[in-house]
Amino acid sequence: MVPDGATELVLHFGESFHRVDGAGGRERQSRALFVGQMTEHVLLEPGEAVDVIGVRFQPGGAGAFVRAPMPELADEIQDIADVGSATDSSLLERVGELDETDDRLAALERELLARIDPSAGVDPVVAHVAGRLTESGGNGSLDALAAECGLGARQLQRRFRAGVGIGPKLFARITRFQRAISMLDRRVQGRLAELAAHCEYFDQAHLIRDFRQLAGITPGRFLAESHEMSDHLTGIEP
Repeated sequence: MVPDGATELVLHFGESFHRVDGAGGRERQSRALFVGQMTEHVLLEPGEAVDVIGVRFQPGGAGAFVRAPMPELADEIQDIADVGSATDSSLLERVGELDETDDRLAALERELLARIDPSAGVDPVVAHVAGRLTESGGNGSLDALAAECGLGARQLQRRFRAGVGIGPKLFARITRFQRAISMLDRRVQGRLAELAAHCEYFDQAHLIRDFRQLAGITPGRFLAESHEMSDHLTGIEP
């Protein structure tokens, strides 16, 4: 699983996944999880019976459901009961009682809307900046975006980090990385320089460095591997 700029609520109706560390150690995860902003890749091992529903929050939107500060949850995958959430593990049982996916989604939406904190709306500055960065594929001047919002760069940094969990510069980097991933399967490895230029990396080496840091592997190896599972669970809308 690679960073995708989103925070998520994940419910496992089948077997929960194991998280695998760098030494090969395995830790069973909870079946009802909140996933904070990830800034590095995570290796997960699914069980034999995979049955998962996830809610991907808009940037800054998770604060209406999670009471813990977003920056404290960066790179954290925790049981929803441990993050000051308005939901609890009983949500898993109530939604899981239904058999059809559409019924589960409708029930989950009702449960979440019933628990929304109306005083914790999305900061309009966060929504504007996140939207502009997503539309641009992670490119553009943060100083210019701050000026659009009538803020200084440091003010924008504080507000964005408070709402999203990471700063706008890192969010932009992850967004550009996701854009490169979305285009990678349409380009052969020998054209990485073209891909780097299209996504507005400085050069091919810059692109490769981001893949190593965010995915843990090179673009070539990423392209060669199967990502069928992770493609369902990560990714942001263009």
